[in-house]
Amino acid sequence: SEIYTHRQAKGAEYIICDILKEADPHYRLRAENYPGGLPISRAMLDMTAYANLNDTIIDTIRSSTESSLSRAQDLIERYEQRMFYKFVISIEISHDKDDATSLLWEKDEAAIKMELCKMHVSHRGEGREKLFLSPIDIIIEKKEIHHGRKSLNPVDMMRFLPKHELSRLNRSVSELPEARQQSEDKYKSSIPQAFNERAIRIFCRNKKKEVVDLLYHASLQWIEDTKRGFHAPDSWIEMEEVGDAAGDDDDMGAYDRHIANVSQEINDHTPPRRRVTNRNTTQVSADTNQAEEMSPVRPTRGPTSLFHANGETN
Repeated sequence: SEIYTHRQAKGAEYIICDILKEADPHYRLRAENYPGGLPISRAMLDMTAYANLNDTIIDTIRSSTESSLSRAQDLIERYEQRMFYKFVISIEISHDKDDATSLLWEKDEAAIKMELCKMHVSHRGEGREKLFLSPIDIIIEKKEIHHGRKSLNPVDMMRFLPKHELSRLNRSVSELPEARQQSEDKYKSSIPQAFNERAIRIFCRNKKKEVVDLLYHASLQWIEDTKRGFHAPDSWIEMEEVGDAAGDDDDMGAYDRHIANVSQEINDHTPPRRRVTNRNTTQVSADTNQAEEMSPVRPTRGPTSLFHANGETN
């Protein structure tokens, strides 16, 4: 599991997902029961289309002359250059409900994006312009690894037979030995401290180092604010030194415009997942305008030992 969930592997996985999402509205797979073909995200509806959906799909998209696939082709070029999405930070989540990190786990991905975009962290680009985070730059992953029973010990579901009773296995049914559950005390030296590992990991789509750094510092502030029960206000809070005051009015207007657009961007670029919009209605969200279509897929640099950032080696 450590290989499949390694941050480099996930950075590559997310960019492949985006390639397929960008191609989905514009590319059709040949299907036996659908004369017009099926989009990638609907391949499971037809066995012929599903069988044709293999690793060659990336090569097919790359070699296409359709202008509508240009964005997907740009991502393929980035993938082949190994410019994967950047890992920013990982927050280990405690199993103790009273621990502050449990508050982070309760938030959904869209809410986390919104709060990160509203963090008042002062960063400027190469041209000294003030940088703001966009929801499309942010990928939130709730990583959870367990042994099949969440936080419970899977061995408790197994029954064991002592070696000295193995000879009784050839007897009649009424004389067969009974396998029994074993106490954890008999193998406690082999039991992990936790059967369920949880973490929130944040990745950045934007290639600019300034934006990656901005997201990192915004993440640290978001963690601390959440632990203190503080929610970022929509109004401007100046965080810069007094020497930067000359540009405050322009910055405030830019920030207000940024916040006004964040909610719409969240809705337009929600990662592929099912989300409840009200108590009776469920819809599928994707990074395309076709909301009704299924999306194709779905230490330490920080201030405490809970934070693992991209400067750490595993």
